[in-house]
Amino acid sequence: AEGTRGGLLTAWNSSLFDCNQEWKGAFTLTVLLKRKIDGATFMISNVYGPTDVTLKANFFQELRSIHSVSSGIWTLLGDFNVLLSVDDKNGDTAHVADILKFREVVHDLHLVDLPILNKAFTWTNGRGVPTLERLDRAFISTNWLLAFPRSTLRALPRLRSDHTPLVLTAFTFIPSANLFRFESFWLRHPAVFDVVSTAWNSTTSGLAPVNQFASKLKSIQTALRNWSVGLSSRLQRQASLCLLWIDWLDNAEERRSLTNLERALRPMLKVRYEELCLQEEIKWKQRSRVQWLKIFPPQGHLQEDFTAAEWAGKGTRT
Repeated sequence: AEGTRGGLLTAWNSSLFDCNQEWKGAFTLTVLLKRKIDGATFMISNVYGPTDVTLKANFFQELRSIHSVSSGIWTLLGDFNVLLSVDDKNGDTAHVADILKFREVVHDLHLVDLPILNKAFTWTNGRGVPTLERLDRAFISTNWLLAFPRSTLRALPRLRSDHTPLVLTAFTFIPSANLFRFESFWLRHPAVFDVVSTAWNSTTSGLAPVNQFASKLKSIQTALRNWSVGLSSRLQRQASLCLLWIDWLDNAEERRSLTNLERALRPMLKVRYEELCLQEEIKWKQRSRVQWLKIFPPQGHLQEDFTAAEWAGKGTRT
């Protein structure tokens, strides 16, 4: 990386995968992951292509070199900084020579270009009449397609970057628990203090101090349980609505200039979404430290799933 530019980050869930090998290139970071449950291996190449046209040939050769050592089940994804088609750009004429060379590489390596289900472009220059391009994408090998035939690629709304984050997904399974616990993220809700105060002061007097204290704690637990019913779902719905509106504004910007009201609304939505993400992060960070969180092995119809998003190859833009 050069400062905040050009960095690559690949991460994985160490409880599910081991990293057997890694290769660092000038434009790529490749890891060979082994799934602990069954020993299956997956090669993931995280990409940040050069913007300098004089380096394109080196970049394409590096992609060919990775293919020569690929394990078969392989995905290659990130910011390629090159178009695959003239339709990948609005407005000005694209560099056809680079497009043809890139298409030749994709053809020679037998890669499948996954379509983005909900976006046409992944980068904007952010101007009033924006230039839009699809620079970010995900390719999969035919063996990956056979192993994960239902692989999908979706775009998330742009929040801090001029690039659109992409999520390549096969399957996801997250176990849930039924025990009552105080969630740390509740402290970011002012209403929780009123709930606790009311419950603490509502217990009857006349009990022995120890029994009164236990009664107060039980009252608080009951009040918090009732107050928190459906809270996570409501917050998730709020987050989804924020994303929908941000996504709608992004799509609208592809067709026309945004109004002043729409331009003012988008940063407000992003601030609210980041707060909701922070609460979600606090929740899962707390759960990652306690003993009651367990990773369940597949049993019967519960098939443990593999999510390509585990590699978190967002280091190119987020």
